[in-house]
Amino acid sequence: MTINKENTETSNFEIIFETSPIGMFLLNEYSLVKKINNAALEFLNQNRKDALNQRFGNEIHCQGSTEDIQGCGFGLQCQSCKLQLAINSVLKTGQAITGVEYAKVLIHNGETRKYWFRASVTPIMISEKCNVVVALDNITDSKAVEDSTKKSETELLRSEEKQRVLYERYRSLIMNMPDSFTYNKVIYDEDGTPVDYEVLEINEAYEKTFNVSRAEIIGKRHSELFFGDDPEIFRQGMVEYGEVASTGVGLILPVYYSEWSERWFSMKLYSPEPSFFVSIITDMTKRIQVENELHLAKEKAEAVNRAKSEFLANMSHEIRTPINGIVGMIDLTLLKVINQEQRENLEIAKACADSLLKIINDILDFSKIEAGKLVIEKIGFNMGDLLDSTIKTHSPLAMKKKLELKCDFSSSIPQTMQGDPNRLKQILNNLLNNALKFTEHGSVTLSVKELSIMDEMVEVMFAICDSGIGISEQDQEKLFRNFSQVDGSITRKYGGTGLGLAISKQLVQMMGGTITVESQKGKGSTFSFSLKFLLSEKLSYPTQDTFTPNHTTKPLRILIVEDDKVNLMVLTLMLKEKGHFIESASNGFEALSLHEKNVYDVIFMDIQMPIMDGIEATAKIREREGERRHTPIIALTAYALVGDREKFLSYGLDEYIPKPIKMSELSQLLEVVVNRGIAAKKSVDESEQEVKISDSGKVLNLSYDVPLGVDRDVTLQEISQDIEEISRPLTYEDMNLIEEIAHKIKNNCNLIEADELKTLAFKIELAARRENQEQAIDYILSLKKEFEIYLFLDNTKEER
Repeated sequence: MTINKENTETSNFEIIFETSPIGMFLLNEYSLVKKINNAALEFLNQNRKDALNQRFGNEIHCQGSTEDIQGCGFGLQCQSCKLQLAINSVLKTGQAITGVEYAKVLIHNGETRKYWFRASVTPIMISEKCNVVVALDNITDSKAVEDSTKKSETELLRSEEKQRVLYERYRSLIMNMPDSFTYNKVIYDEDGTPVDYEVLEINEAYEKTFNVSRAEIIGKRHSELFFGDDPEIFRQGMVEYGEVASTGVGLILPVYYSEWSERWFSMKLYSPEPSFFVSIITDMTKRIQVENELHLAKEKAEAVNRAKSEFLANMSHEIRTPINGIVGMIDLTLLKVINQEQRENLEIAKACADSLLKIINDILDFSKIEAGKLVIEKIGFNMGDLLDSTIKTHSPLAMKKKLELKCDFSSSIPQTMQGDPNRLKQILNNLLNNALKFTEHGSVTLSVKELSIMDEMVEVMFAICDSGIGISEQDQEKLFRNFSQVDGSITRKYGGTGLGLAISKQLVQMMGGTITVESQKGKGSTFSFSLKFLLSEKLSYPTQDTFTPNHTTKPLRILIVEDDKVNLMVLTLMLKEKGHFIESASNGFEALSLHEKNVYDVIFMDIQMPIMDGIEATAKIREREGERRHTPIIALTAYALVGDREKFLSYGLDEYIPKPIKMSELSQLLEVVVNRGIAAKKSVDESEQEVKISDSGKVLNLSYDVPLGVDRDVTLQEISQDIEEISRPLTYEDMNLIEEIAHKIKNNCNLIEADELKTLAFKIELAARRENQEQAIDYILSLKKEFEIYLFLDNTKEER
């Protein structure tokens, strides 16, 4: 019975061992494989014969078994092998060990691979000796799934933590951002039309800006919070909010004023998810206040700059009037028979006047550049002619100082091109003038060479090299600054305003170029600049004088329209010296009356006059002429800037002559006008002239005998009448009239040398031009009071 039981148990063991789906190994007391099942053989890809009687590690091809020649159990890894330790323990104690999980690196099918196993080691007595059964379950795939699951769970936890951190971070940013924030849900009606929205979240800035608490706002609808809003405005707003929430396209609303909070805001809308939208509201109140203050400050600064530029221009205009008288009288006197000493003295005086005129022109150009009113032209011109004319202008000074003045002009440069020849010549004149001024020995060279030609564009390099006093490196930093020279001793020795280089630099920059300087103290200087010009075949600027003298023997009948009596006297004497017949008018209105009654060969027209200026008078004369005989009109102006000629021609004038008027220029201009065939051929004898009287009884025609003296009483009477005229109640509409009358008073005060009265009249003129009524009234009251004092002192002087 016992034997049968043992046989049955053995049979059952054999069946279980062989049919087990996991690998089963029977090991003897020496850890040699004595039995192996089919599942193990299939995993190991071995036959049963080869697997038996091998140590366990050798059998499963454990990588650790290769560490020692004796194989399994002797390698370094074997000392920590969980399975080996479990087998040894069971053989020693007879106690089963189950659920041992461990990783093994096996050499399986020629490949080294890591496997995970779950092992159970159970003791079994065979022939009274302890053997062990090793059940080896390959859990590599399930372990991979488990690891993947753990990894996914870990990543999920990390992701959740990251999302939580990001949420807290962005919530903190939103809650603490300076702009107001709201998160809102759109409420739709049955038709799907957005009709309202509920506020789900706000930040602290919103609470502070609108002085509300979260409890008052969150969970409330807009209609509950802002029930006083215009329904139509709210409906339009909901259309925009709904569109943002449905499309996800952000929207920036224009800056608006909130009556509720009495502040200016801008608003940005965007949608993070359908049916919801976020609003970010920026308080623009301070920014708008700052912008308004900046705008006002800018306007004030521009007004100050305009006033400064206008003052400079007007002062320059005022200076030109006496210069015109000085130069005119000098020219007339030089025509007389005088001794050599007198002639030299007059020529020195004329040179001084010319120098003063150069300074005034610099100031005018500078004020125009500052005011942004200087325009760079693009007209055709001949570069060779321009350079030749420029060199000729400076040749007399070079000869006087015994300096060699040269011009190196590259033959590869095209002759005709488009640009601003007047401004280019002004730059060259400034630089050549400086070079000659600061050079005592040696030479001055103007070199012009081509840098490149591309796409009908030529780039030209201009360089002015001198052997003068030179400039130290530290002093070069002071160049090109307004009203600046390198040091005071230079100004004292050589003179100048310090504007020439500043103007040249700005002109070069306006023409798209740059100007540089290379210099050493005592070794001369080289000023260079490059400009680009369009190539052109058409010339519209005559750089060389094309005038051919053709002196007319017949006198011309000329009308002079000029409100300044000094200028009128000078021009009249100059024209009379040439044998012409003269009539005059003091403003455009009187000129129109004379032009209607008489035929003139030429009209000289002052631009700035009271009652009717020269531009308006010219326009009316041209309108009356129509297709009839054209009367040449020559502009008289103290604003003698480059580009003025073109401006006056566009107004209908035929030519212009700047003040101060030079005898040679006047004669040449008349010849040009006559040679054009514009002037009428009709001339009249002096005996045919009549004295013309205006409606006010004022003599307009001086019968060719203009007195050099001034009727003081008549002038004082005119000043008195004009002061009474501008002392009546004023309105803004009177400002133009006030400006004209003040201009007339100023000129009359100048004639009688009443300087204080003239200054006040000039201030009235400027105030009226700026439409500053309050200031104009103050100056008028001061003028009236000063004139009364002037008359009292004048009468007292006469009585004595």
